[in-house]
Amino acid sequence: MSHSNHYADHSTPALPLHLLDRDGYGAWRAAQPAAAAAWLDAQGFQPAPGSVALLPAEDALALAEQPNLPGTVATHPNWRRRLPQPLPAEPLQQAMVAFADARQGAGSGQLA
Repeated sequence: MSHSNHYADHSTPALPLHLLDRDGYGAWRAAQPAAAAAWLDAQGFQPAPGSVALLPAEDALALAEQPNLPGTVATHPNWRRRLPQPLPAEPLQQAMVAFADARQGAGSGQLA
């Protein structure tokens, strides 16, 4: 399976993410520019529950030191650890592809 780069190019403007429930979709769609509404119609878009999955970089890179250990106030540098710089892009990309593949398999009823 082929995957595109899963992180944004910093020179590319970001697109807004709108979080809506089904009841709010109609009013939101009506407020969109005509071109956006036409695109939504052409895609056959219907509001539906979605899912979000997060892959912490520390886990993706299999780092031994985690940024936070709950319950350790004085004995662990919570939220003070930094990621390696520069980030090792190839291992990070491989982990993200494996994560996406596993989620796709889980979504089809298969365990990856």
